[in-house]
Amino acid sequence: KEQAYTDDYSSVVMAELLDELTGTTKNVAYLLISGYSKSEVADALGIAAASVTYHLKKIQKAYIAYKEAC
Repeated sequence: KEQAYTDDYSSVVMAELLDELTGTTKNVAYLLISGYSKSEVADALGIAAASVTYHLKKIQKAYIAYKEAC
């Protein structure tokens, strides 16, 4: 899948945020960034759609924490 355009700053922010993630949460983030839908992510990783939602919430919390730290 084609990655959407991001400016340099958002690329740096995303790279720093991804460094904070681990395991399946990081894999979910990479696939979503690559343009996969939630159901495609679930299929690709062999997990339930509800698990993708769980990991997405973890990504959102990490992003909020990152933004508050800046």
